Amino acid sequence: MAGITICISEYAHPNYSGTFGAYANPNHETLEVVFGSYPRSENTLRSHIENTIIISVSMLDNIQENFENTINDALDICVELHQSGKLKEQLIET
Repeated sequence: MAGITICISEYAHPNYSGTFGAYANPNHETLEVVFGSYPRSENTLRSHIENTIIISVSMLDNIQENFENTINDALDICVELHQSGKLKEQLIET
């Protein structure tokens, strides 16, 4: 996991080759993002963006199951406390 974090950090760091020269222009209506040009190579920029997306999705895939399990466990506890009439009491105490 540390290797992935280092890789993403290299791509995401604001000083990494002038942020690829890729200053984003989001279009909130179409939900698209247009990136600026990369002075060295458009193919390099495209490759960096694709790799960053792939790595990010892979990380999300790795943590999703654990996150879902944690949220479901928390919800189960809340439901049990609610059914026993103790949810409000527990929320006020914490």
